[in-house]
Amino acid sequence: MLRLPDSVEKYLETHKEYEPWAYAFIYGSLSHAASLYKLPRNKEAHITAAQLCEAICSLAIQEFGLIAQTVMKQWGIKTTKDLGAVVYVLVQCEMMRQSENDKQEDFVDVFNLMDRLDPNKIEIEYKLLDKHK
Repeated sequence: MLRLPDSVEKYLETHKEYEPWAYAFIYGSLSHAASLYKLPRNKEAHITAAQLCEAICSLAIQEFGLIAQTVMKQWGIKTTKDLGAVVYVLVQCEMMRQSENDKQEDFVDVFNLMDRLDPNKIEIEYKLLDKHK
């Protein structure tokens, strides 16, 4: 069973826009982002909204492959704005931090998430990778 911190569980009692798995996955994507962008693992490290969106998308493809888009849709996540909404709940619950310059609006229209996770396009990327082996 998925177990989120009490602060997130309490929030989810009255907010049902996104599935609990979305919060856990997006929180977990922080370490993927740090690895992807070779950021130091300390409190001074900063990940931009765009970087976090890229990392979430990358991790979704890595973890779920061709069904990444379906999984995100089932969780209620369809846009990078949705990613930002989840991130900012995690910020409110003190699971993530923001810098003084960060805003939730930074997540609006970073890219077309559903297009990035389109299984036909992911498959094309896999085929291109196979050609280079």
